[in-house]
Amino acid sequence: MKTIEYRLSNKYDQDKIISLLNKNELPVPDLGNSKIQFIVSVDNENIIGCIGIEHYEKEGSGDEG
Repeated sequence: MKTIEYRLSNKYDQDKIISLLNKNELPVPDLGNSKIQFIVSVDNENIIGCIGIEHYEKEGSGDEG
């Protein structure tokens, strides 16, 4: 049975994440300077998917007042 694991990314995953995003024609120019935390899906040590989460204080919450 195939098992896919999910975990927080680490600094060693960045190149693999960028490669995956590039292959799917998704933007990557701002990743190096951002505070995006990624959750990656891993199959046999290979990153096969990812989602980026960026924390904002109050911006975008509708509670900027």
